[in-house]
Amino acid sequence: MFVPEGSLFNLMVCIGQMFFIFTNYYVESRGKTVFFYSKFSVNTRPCSLATRHGMLIIYLPSALLSTSALLVNDMNSRSFWTFLCLTAHFVKRTLECLYLHVYSGKMDLMTSLYVSGTYMTTSGLIMYQQLNVDNDFLATSANWTLALGQFLVCVGFSGNFYHHWLLARLRSGSNEPGRKHNTYEPPRGGLFRFVTAPHYFFELHVWFGIAFMSQHITTWLAAFTFTTYLTGRAVATTNWYRGKFGCAYAAQRHIFPGIF
Repeated sequence: MFVPEGSLFNLMVCIGQMFFIFTNYYVESRGKTVFFYSKFSVNTRPCSLATRHGMLIIYLPSALLSTSALLVNDMNSRSFWTFLCLTAHFVKRTLECLYLHVYSGKMDLMTSLYVSGTYMTTSGLIMYQQLNVDNDFLATSANWTLALGQFLVCVGFSGNFYHHWLLARLRSGSNEPGRKHNTYEPPRGGLFRFVTAPHYFFELHVWFGIAFMSQHITTWLAAFTFTTYLTGRAVATTNWYRGKFGCAYAAQRHIFPGIF
């Protein structure tokens, strides 16, 4: 793992990431979220917009930022794969917002802007820090970390997309006669029989895969930040499903199959 010199900038980045690592789970799991989207949206908030538009605000800027950074920078192989997978993640999420997900209700505009800024800041920091990794360190980094990172990203993309597709089918109203359009139902299929949020589980594969490829402490801390955030979000989602469906909801774990 590459740890940069102890400048004020690097210290502030590390402190900021550690703060979110230690607070995300508490805030999200107890329903104290400031992220009013998906099933946690609040239609009465003063500045609202269509959920699809709000989700595009979240992901499209990071997709454009990472794509432009990938195209204009000269970099070594490890950095190239880090940039490529980061770009692919946000492009994938943008395309899913446009063509896969089924949305209902409204999304808070400030939530869209806040999350979009968070993603842009995170991806920008990862790319900036990656470009400043010492070449001697990269030359001596074990090749298996790059290969493992590529494997985790592939598994993460595949599993995340599959479970997003299952959720979209449930919301589409096209599977069974008489199903109401845009209504929530207990998710089923794939790993939904075991955990509430397998799509989060596979998204973490992507972030840790990128961390293995990057080998920079900023990227590793970003992966752990998303872990605490998505774990807390999964707990809140489990509570939401159980409150809505009661005994009809059967998943026994939140995000990590057989563990938590």
